[in-house]
Amino acid sequence: MAVGIESAGVDLDSILAAYTAGRTKAAATGIRTGSGLVDLNQRYENIIYGTGPAATEIKTNGADLNTIFCSIASDWTATLPKFPNAFTTSPQTGSMTVTLTGGPGGTYTYAWSATSSGAAGFTINSGQGTATINWTATGTSGEYGIITVTCLVTATSGANVSAQTTMHFNIL
Repeated sequence: MAVGIESAGVDLDSILAAYTAGRTKAAATGIRTGSGLVDLNQRYENIIYGTGPAATEIKTNGADLNTIFCSIASDWTATLPKFPNAFTTSPQTGSMTVTLTGGPGGTYTYAWSATSSGAAGFTINSGQGTATINWTATGTSGEYGIITVTCLVTATSGANVSAQTTMHFNIL
């Protein structure tokens, strides 16, 4: 349903990216919409997740909305493939590639990290700083837990997005 606020005859819902649950919200704008009088920061994606559209000529505290919210065209996500459900032998090796959907373009940097809730270790063997890593998970018999891998992707514009995946392990 359209928000009912227009820029150059186009509803903001057709210009600005929708807010994604769990992401950092932009500061409240003081511009409210809908029967519940909800601030626009509850409806649209923070500029940190993309780039702004052309000037909307709608201002709050002297700032155009294009400096607060990102455009539909630049909203982006990063996803990682699912790990195997579990690994039971050690070492276990593999590779994974982060996939970007949308994004501001330009050059991206990739920062990979991993944590384990058990004793098994996770090593990035190669690819740190790139979209694809090769990894090894190791442990000893009787260990079990969860390995969580995260990739933070940052564009040259400073916009960033992250992806995370987990793997359960039970080493026999």
